[in-house]
Amino acid sequence: MVPVQPGKTLEAIRQQVRAFGCERFEIGLRNERTGQMQNRGPWNEQELEHAVNWLKRENALGNHIYIRPAELDPAHAPAIVLVDDLKKEAVQQMKRDGYEPSLVLETSPGNHQAWVRVREREAPPLSRDEANETARTLAHHYQGDLNSADCRHYGRLAGFTNQKEQHTREDGKKPFVKL
Repeated sequence: MVPVQPGKTLEAIRQQVRAFGCERFEIGLRNERTGQMQNRGPWNEQELEHAVNWLKRENALGNHIYIRPAELDPAHAPAIVLVDDLKKEAVQQMKRDGYEPSLVLETSPGNHQAWVRVREREAPPLSRDEANETARTLAHHYQGDLNSADCRHYGRLAGFTNQKEQHTREDGKKPFVKL
């Protein structure tokens, strides 16, 4: 395996997985043309770092690169939920309301995803129903995407490009997902 060179992508990944505050992650790769999804993991941070070159290649081939915290068990969800498709103003309001996201990503110009910790790490685990309801409530209140409001939804992985055709710039390039 080719060693991963330090750089912006690797640093963005490290920051993102540390903000999740969990040990294992699942990766999703979705082909923009076919819609087909491949799931990988659960991986720890080191396993994810070893896959960076492969993920970069897959992204260059037109695949979206996603991540989510791995399930604790079939009945419980990680204590962090995704709120997708937010405007910058909604993220700012979320912070003013006391829902400080653990992580905010700009997925395309003016569009954001926020991962919000809904229970302290040391607290008892959240049921899937509780996590789903929390995600739906936050998405509804902040005008996020209700179709993405569940505890098993993937969010984008920082450091890779958003492959949606609608976000292609005039120069033909795709926007990078940024922390």
